[in-house]
Amino acid sequence: MKNLSKFTVSFLVGVGIGAIIEMIMTLIFKEFIVGTPDFVAIHSPEFVKVSQTLIYGGFGIVSVLASKIYEKKLSLFVQATTHMASMLLYFLFAGYFLKWFDNITGLVMSIISFFIIYLIIWSVFYFINKREIEEINKKLS
Repeated sequence: MKNLSKFTVSFLVGVGIGAIIEMIMTLIFKEFIVGTPDFVAIHSPEFVKVSQTLIYGGFGIVSVLASKIYEKKLSLFVQATTHMASMLLYFLFAGYFLKWFDNITGLVMSIISFFIIYLIIWSVFYFINKREIEEINKKLS
């Protein structure tokens, strides 16, 4: 039951982050972003929205599964690199399916954007966990 709860929360976090990224893109491009024109052109609006939502939620689930690497006795660099590589693979799958990459430039820009977003999210979680560890250590001393 605990795992189901963890996967549900991570799925919802993935959906939330996906929605926030869509909102930011809408503000940047000053155009309502529901999906790429190539993806929207070949699918119904319902399929587009459901697919995107499931794939965004998948980011949360893949992240939780990949985070098991942090339980291993490895350097933080190896753990973070392995986690990021897992997320990048899922990102490439999602991007291919949702037709985010219409040419090599789009692919490169998407990968750069992925790394920036990943580093921001990873840093937030790193500092939250660091602060929690410091608080626990204070209580133990």
